[in-house]
Amino acid sequence: MSGRKATSALRDDARSIVESLSLLYGKKNELLRTLLLSESDKLYYEKSGNVDRVVAIIRDDERLIDEVDLVDCEIAGLEQGLSELIGVPPRALYGILADVPGARDLVALRARTRDSVEHLLDERSALIQRLQNASSSVRDSINELSRIGRLKRDENGEMPPLP
Repeated sequence: MSGRKATSALRDDARSIVESLSLLYGKKNELLRTLLLSESDKLYYEKSGNVDRVVAIIRDDERLIDEVDLVDCEIAGLEQGLSELIGVPPRALYGILADVPGARDLVALRARTRDSVEHLLDERSALIQRLQNASSSVRDSINELSRIGRLKRDENGEMPPLP
């Protein structure tokens, strides 16, 4: 099927791939929603000072991220196959599909997925910044305590006079 024919209708084999892609993008969106909820949990625990819980949630997120990676691999394979089937370069695939009645929902779902990924990355960056700021604050407190510890008392427990 040429790119021009793709704009009029999808063959059954192409329609099947589009349906599979829609299911995978739906699954990816669910995983991303779960990760976004996890970001909210991490932010709550960070604000309450429970950094250990934040670290535990980050560890738990690894499984979800692995699942997203697997879905992404499946999506990439199907997109490549669909590109070859309809005779368009992979980079042009969604531009072509945007004009195909049976594929518009997929194009919209993909756009929502991209928005979710961007939102997740923004949330993650904000959390990282907050954790780095908290880490700097702890480091400053440790340094201040170290300076205080360098003060010495004389044998009577008195502070020596300032020079």
